[in-house]
Amino acid sequence: MDTLFFILSGLSAIAILIFVLIALIHFGRKNKLKGKKQLMFAGASLVVMIVSFTGFLFTFEVPKEEKIDVLETVAKSEEESSTNTSDDTVNKEQTVNTENSQKQPQATKDNQKEETKPKTEQSKPNTLTKGEKNAELNPAKPGAMLYDKTELKFKGMEYYFKGEVVGVKSLEGLFRDMEDALLIKNDQGYVLPVFPPYEIDVNIGDTVEASGPLSGDGYAASDLGVSNVVGMTGAMNATQISVNGELQ
Repeated sequence: MDTLFFILSGLSAIAILIFVLIALIHFGRKNKLKGKKQLMFAGASLVVMIVSFTGFLFTFEVPKEEKIDVLETVAKSEEESSTNTSDDTVNKEQTVNTENSQKQPQATKDNQKEETKPKTEQSKPNTLTKGEKNAELNPAKPGAMLYDKTELKFKGMEYYFKGEVVGVKSLEGLFRDMEDALLIKNDQGYVLPVFPPYEIDVNIGDTVEASGPLSGDGYAASDLGVSNVVGMTGAMNATQISVNGELQ
């Protein structure tokens, strides 16, 4: 009998879910009458589920043999736990004392190791940024091509560039408008036009560090008005710029 009540309870729960889903569909289609009707069915199923589950609770019985086994198991476990409690307490106290005696000399050794570490090992350099990694893989040097000629390789690539300001030039920028670009020359003689995110006051000879995505566009060295180690150079739409070590 208890199995029947349990099955009815489960079927009622499934019916409630189905009726609610159908009601939501009708409401979504602005058919309130059919939606309310499905909700009434869901309510009836809820009543059946509650009655079935209550009947299951009242009719469910544990077999007598299992009851006896459970009682015997509980009694044995209580006896074993009472006899082992005192032994466990003694063992725990011994273990704690042993661990404390071992930790003290180990802690002393660790402190000595930390004190003897060289300062260079304690102050490790920070990991490279994505732009710095790309700059190492694609260095700005004689013969380098940091613009897209036949395929989209450099457009949007995060990049890092450091050098000296050798000029400011009005060039066609991101939205095909004429914008002022900082002409930065690195130690390899590579001049890269850098479009700052906002107006920045710089002087010729200032040291600039710029980070941001490459534009993918190429600019002829003859149009820049400065000497360059490549005939065609790329450009950067900078998102972060520092001048002489100060972040702008």
